[in-house]
Amino acid sequence: SRPKRKRIPTRIASASAAGVDLVAELVQVTLGLKGRNVVLENKYGPPKIIKLEDTLENVGAKLVRQAGAKTHYLAGYGSTTSIILAQGLISEGMKVIASGMNAVQIARGIEKTAIAFVSELISMSQ
Repeated sequence: SRPKRKRIPTRIASASAAGVDLVAELVQVTLGLKGRNVVLENKYGPPKIIKLEDTLENVGAKLVRQAGAKTHYLAGYGSTTSIILAQGLISEGMKVIASGMNAVQIARGIEKTAIAFVSELISMSQ
């Protein structure tokens, strides 16, 4: 007999994507030469990190915040770009998964493409 495939319930996937979209919308105005500053207000203490009331949306928000933080740590800049790219990858990935493709195969394809892309960038820079 064939093993059952577990799927992420639609509510979880769409709520997480909503959190990703929210963070991406907040930071996209800071992108580029004419980018604007964004201040997150907090009455007491330093500006607060985005925390959404909906737990599932918060999962998506944390995911892209981690992408931005890792980019900032590794490169020192580009965190907004990485958040926008993550939003696009998640959005398109969900569409492809909804059409029936295997999520593991998609992840492997993204990883192989990223490795080839970085390799090409390194060869172009020399």
